[in-house]
Amino acid sequence: YNLKTAKKLNQNISPETQMTLQKYLQPQKSIESQEPYIKNIAEKIQGKTQEEILENIYKYIEINMNYKLTECIGAKQSLIRKYGKCCDYAAIMAAIARAKGIPSRVVSGKVINQKSTIHNWVEIYYDKYGWVTYDPTVSPINKNIYDKNGTFIRTDKSYDVSPDVKYLKIGSDTFLHHIIKYSFYKNNNSIDVKLDTQAHPIN
Repeated sequence: YNLKTAKKLNQNISPETQMTLQKYLQPQKSIESQEPYIKNIAEKIQGKTQEEILENIYKYIEINMNYKLTECIGAKQSLIRKYGKCCDYAAIMAAIARAKGIPSRVVSGKVINQKSTIHNWVEIYYDKYGWVTYDPTVSPINKNIYDKNGTFIRTDKSYDVSPDVKYLKIGSDTFLHHIIKYSFYKNNNSIDVKLDTQAHPIN
């Protein structure tokens, strides 16, 4: 359920109350959204809309971070060291989004029948669309721009990316099954809710 799909449906398929959303704005272990270091970065990342702000967070991670297979060290330490892996990239995006008042949560998933493929990404809450997936570990997609006559103008980067890019069945129109784990913030502890998702169409 990426932004492209969300816009096509044009409805909030997972409504939350403002009270419920508050827990997705709070700092927690590895998502230190109230740390001055992270708040300072968040203040520098601007945008006219929520979508633009999130795209600029994504760009910030792309430009400033280097992927490195190591132990998860959390948003702050990853930003300081300028490296991390998917768990850190997801924590960074969630932390900066929360620092900017945008509800976010980190998601963990494992592709069934691929024992080594474990991944972390982010879900961002839009009032209009509900929870929408972003994956800051996935590289932006190059998108060619043409004028109305079909003449090539330029290549732009598309930041509307999500785990469907990584976990798409080659030559198929369905996603692989995932085991999903959401990490909720409550009483300073992490509560994990596991859910098996069904394969579903891309569009």
